[in-house]
Amino acid sequence: ILLQRTLNWEYPRGKRWVAPDQKNGAMLEIGVYPYYKLVRARLGNHGIPYDVRKVQSAVMRITDSEGNPVGKEYKPEQIGMNGFYAEMELPALKKGDYFVEARLKKENGKEEIYKEKFYFNTFEWEHNNIGMDRIVIPPYVDLTYGENTVKTLKAEYTLANGFFSNISAGKADNLLASPIVLTVNGKDLKGNDLVWKEQAKDLCISEQTLQTPGLSLTVNNRIEFDNFVKTVVTVKPEKEFKFDSMTLEIPLKTEYAKLLHSTCNAMRFNPAEAIPMKEGEVWNSKAPKLNVAVSNNFRPYIWIGNLAEGLAFFTESDKNWSRDPEKSMLQVIRKGDTTVLRVNFMDKPAVRSKEFTLTFGFQATPTRNRPNEVRQMLERSSGPNSVNVALMAGGSCWSCRDYDFFPLNKDFSFIRELVKFNKGEGDPSKEAEIADAFMKKNAECLLQSQRKSFRSHLIRGLYFAKNNKYMIPYLNARASQLRWEEYRVFMDEWFCSNFRANNEDDYNNTPTKSYQDYFLYCQKILLKEGFHGIYHDNIRDWHNINPVTGPAYEMDSGKVQPYFDIFDMRDLIKRTAVLVHQEGTSIFDGRPLYVLHMTNTNLIPFTSLGSISLDMEDKFGSMDFQDRFTEDYIKACTIGVQTGAIPEVLIEISGNNADFVTRTFLAVTLAYDVPMVQHCGGMTGTWRKVWNALKEWGYGTDEVEVFPCYEPSGKVQTDSKDIRLSEYRKKDGTTIVAVCSFGHSGKAEVKFGFPVKKAVDFETGTELSLSGDTVEINLRKNDFKLIKIQ
Repeated sequence: ILLQRTLNWEYPRGKRWVAPDQKNGAMLEIGVYPYYKLVRARLGNHGIPYDVRKVQSAVMRITDSEGNPVGKEYKPEQIGMNGFYAEMELPALKKGDYFVEARLKKENGKEEIYKEKFYFNTFEWEHNNIGMDRIVIPPYVDLTYGENTVKTLKAEYTLANGFFSNISAGKADNLLASPIVLTVNGKDLKGNDLVWKEQAKDLCISEQTLQTPGLSLTVNNRIEFDNFVKTVVTVKPEKEFKFDSMTLEIPLKTEYAKLLHSTCNAMRFNPAEAIPMKEGEVWNSKAPKLNVAVSNNFRPYIWIGNLAEGLAFFTESDKNWSRDPEKSMLQVIRKGDTTVLRVNFMDKPAVRSKEFTLTFGFQATPTRNRPNEVRQMLERSSGPNSVNVALMAGGSCWSCRDYDFFPLNKDFSFIRELVKFNKGEGDPSKEAEIADAFMKKNAECLLQSQRKSFRSHLIRGLYFAKNNKYMIPYLNARASQLRWEEYRVFMDEWFCSNFRANNEDDYNNTPTKSYQDYFLYCQKILLKEGFHGIYHDNIRDWHNINPVTGPAYEMDSGKVQPYFDIFDMRDLIKRTAVLVHQEGTSIFDGRPLYVLHMTNTNLIPFTSLGSISLDMEDKFGSMDFQDRFTEDYIKACTIGVQTGAIPEVLIEISGNNADFVTRTFLAVTLAYDVPMVQHCGGMTGTWRKVWNALKEWGYGTDEVEVFPCYEPSGKVQTDSKDIRLSEYRKKDGTTIVAVCSFGHSGKAEVKFGFPVKKAVDFETGTELSLSGDTVEINLRKNDFKLIKIQ
């Protein structure tokens, strides 16, 4: 059955249809793209030349299920000695099965016919505009403008010479040591006057032309309300122009270049680290783990900053570049007070006579702040002064199968029961009855082995609904299922392959406009049914070799260089954020209730539009938590200060020392101020006891000001370099200090810069001895102690 599905060995009666033959024949591969009104076909044989010299003529066409043409015939182009390729217009079709047909007339007069079947239909959700309203999502504010400036909530860009001469962001008056410049053959390009194409509340578009003898470049910048910038450079040679080099130089002040995070579809292995404090080249794109599918050490994303303040650079593809694979695409070069991020568009000589474009982007951080109240957020847990959210995961908790965007059999009755329970209107004595009724009506499509688990998840969902304020359905932003009728039509637009793979996958899909339209349509229904927000799994960079949906291209070696769908994923996230703002629930500072799961792939263009970022789905087990993630990783990825996202982390503990490992987890989350946790097993009640006590005391309310270890007040200090301090201070002066070991073992002093009357161990109530303004404690390695000060 799988073989038949893959190769489509069915054919209309009376027609000769040659099945693929790896020795003598050829294979017909197809791609059908409804939104692009395009059909692609390639006839050849992978790895074995197909001798086209024996073919007198070749035609390709589209037929109905009976073999009748439904469009014109196309003469395919010859691909060397290996076969044929054609691009055909997809005509207006009715619902049904169709074929792409290739007919070869051989020199001996015989005809070979190759066919591949595809299914077509149209849907009511196609070409919708859900989530595309031109609005500013809170807590962001309308853009404001000066003569050559654009100001957002937390940043201001000053445009000059095509790019930026000044970028203020957060506490930084200017992230840049000098203006960003584009050089060609070692020379800076000079620009004419800046032209504003649009100045709206949510978006501005500027344009400027740069010139050098024999070459002009038009730089178009689109700046959005969350600091996001998309830049398109159109390069226009007057005639043949030789490029020896083309480089973008981004000179950052070294004080804002302490940390680095870069991605290349190597989730959990992407570098998130401190930049070495030395001179010269301190990092390059060849150094970290590279994805084997990507050539020329191309990396699509890098962020450099000191913590909150920083700048991201990103691009989808190196198409139209000219790269020497032995040289680095990205370089970080330190020269005293200046740290340069260098992007090498061209480092291999090339002669160009035709116009081409370069597309990339920038985003300054921070993009927004977090209000103090976000510290009240809890995941599927209750506590004093808390707001509890229930992620309905697995998806069966809200009655969906696998990674569907809709409930089983599209029966929304169970979701309506969830809403009743969430509102306090459900009858807890009828939970089993409700689950059984849904199973009886809809479970026939499930395997017998799946039914018990599915039912238990329904019961779990009802529990979550009645015990939490907000309900969020689990959704996978890169999912597909062959059983979806929509996927059967759009698989070539959604699945990351060059030609049809006839496959489904939980990760290997790209959010093209059609995928976005379908996903947004389904999400809107879920919100209308009563869910409060949206959760997206697999928000990460992903590579795609499809040259129709993005700028993938074939290199001189014959290998396809993929593109990364950063701009499409950004569009999906932005549309979802707008939808949740309009149809769902807003929290605290007005932000939509929208969770992004982004383990080690927290691209700023994504997380700036989500409200909660979920990290650390990795390194589960029995090791101390400080040994799982470096502090540089936590700063660059987890705590979310770059975008003001609410940090949430996953934790799973195993082994015989679970309570102490729980304490090491508390030491990290107290130090770095991460109270929102998704508990995946093994964590003991110590975690809840500690955080509940802090919350009951006032943590997360307006009564308590928080100074995490990365933003110290300066009034509490320790004599150990391996201890991190977080301070929680009430308006009346009462203070709790979390003293967290990151490798420290033994005695340590904690000194207070204000008068201390009494010091107490907050967990045990034991009074601690004071020596003036200093408390001496004894701390186990990777453990913590809470000291309450009057």
